[in-house]
Amino acid sequence: MKLSKPIMSITQIVKETGMAKEVVMEMVNQPDQDFAWKTSGGGKWLIDTERFVRCIEQERVDQRRRRMLQAGMLLR
Repeated sequence: MKLSKPIMSITQIVKETGMAKEVVMEMVNQPDQDFAWKTSGGGKWLIDTERFVRCIEQERVDQRRRRMLQAGMLLR
């Protein structure tokens, strides 16, 4: 996935990707995330799109690995 800008707001990401706003909000509110920050004064979220995409791709790999482990197709 490639996004049009290096830094985007949640609204922009939702419009461009079609992802649900709730999903993006859940991702930015994860304590260990390193791709999003709030503007000063507690304003809107800004997201580093390169790191955001990397996080999404890693999550897909992790989900696939979990499914394979559950199916007994992978050894730990």
